Amino acid sequence: MTVMAKLNWRFWNKSDVADIKTSTWDESTSKEDLPISASAKCKENDKADIRLTLAGYYLVIFFGQEKRSTTRLAKERQEHPVLTYGNAPVLAFVWLSITFTLYSIVVLAARGVVSLLS
Repeated sequence: MTVMAKLNWRFWNKSDVADIKTSTWDESTSKEDLPISASAKCKENDKADIRLTLAGYYLVIFFGQEKRSTTRLAKERQEHPVLTYGNAPVLAFVWLSITFTLYSIVVLAARGVVSLLS
């Protein structure tokens, strides 16, 4: 068995791929269609799916109901912490954007109320 054949065999026999394969697969579906089937299945559960590319960087935001177990969440949080030096600029940008937007809304609302009352 070649190296590529072994890697291919490992990929198709992973439990998450096998779950997708059995739940969205029929005899007319090819292996090339699997990513499309998997992404279609994932998108059904997401309330928002935002994918942006800016200056060679990408940003992906998914929003929806959490379906992972608490043990899996704890494990993933240990492996991928949110507060890191690499994430700091992005978190600062998001926080400043939200703060500026809320401030602008409050100022516009206050101006509207003042103009209505005068």
